[in-house]
Amino acid sequence: MKGLAKSQKLFTVITLAVLVIGIAIFSIFGFNQTVDHKEGFEVRVSVEQKAGNAVEVMQNATEDYFASKGIKVENVQKMDDGKLLVYKFVKDVNVDEVDLQKYLQEKLD
Repeated sequence: MKGLAKSQKLFTVITLAVLVIGIAIFSIFGFNQTVDHKEGFEVRVSVEQKAGNAVEVMQNATEDYFASKGIKVENVQKMDDGKLLVYKFVKDVNVDEVDLQKYLQEKLD
């Protein structure tokens, strides 16, 4: 009977230790959130009309622009029937809006 009581105490101590460590880690690091639910940055790119293959050209040109600048895109979200693309980043990328707009306009023309 003494052996059973000792093993029960040991089990209780180990369980409590795991719980305390788990709570401490959760308190420090929090949930593993995606870029949508934590501090992130985004760039919105859109076309006014969905004429021809304008959406595909816009998406390919925008991704080429980001790749040429060495900017890593975390996520792309299509909205408004594909006319609006939202590029999401985990850090501030400081995109030159005028430069991006000129680049996209050249590709769309």
